[in-house]
Amino acid sequence: MKTSRRIAAVIAGAALVCSMAVSASASDGGKTNFSLYVPNDPTYEITVPATVNISAKEATNIPITASNVDYIPANKKVSVTLANGCGVYGRLYLQAKNPNGGNDYLMTLDVKGTDGEWKTGAVENQIKGMELASFTANGSKDYQIKPCALDYPGATNQNLVIQKGAKYTGYVTYGVSLTDKA
Repeated sequence: MKTSRRIAAVIAGAALVCSMAVSASASDGGKTNFSLYVPNDPTYEITVPATVNISAKEATNIPITASNVDYIPANKKVSVTLANGCGVYGRLYLQAKNPNGGNDYLMTLDVKGTDGEWKTGAVENQIKGMELASFTANGSKDYQIKPCALDYPGATNQNLVIQKGAKYTGYVTYGVSLTDKA
């Protein structure tokens, strides 16, 4: 019986030693496990409308859609920003020919992005680079734009009042990049 117990104790001790990490030397072999993983590159498609008719009476929602969004790292997001407006220095405004032959009309646009604050397009430092939408999956989000005339209902300055009979036009260009989540 004592011999059986000793053999059992020796076998148990050997099993314990074998289950521990063993340092290998050149003479006793050993094993190193390798692994290699390179994540897929992030993919996404961003769609913005080619043309939007802006309301003269209220803010206009402008949709941005993300599709085929895959492989976005957990700490990243697809960020869509206002790169430039059509005005001087990238300012955001609409311009119209005066139908009576006088000076052209300008109408500054205000824009509201992901931070929820209205920013004036007349100040390029406020709007350039501002985030309009962000995505980590497929979806659609709106940003808003409005003529600054809505903030000055009693104004008499021709560039603070939407002039009837004048066709205003302008544009915005977007930036799209993968950025850190806040």
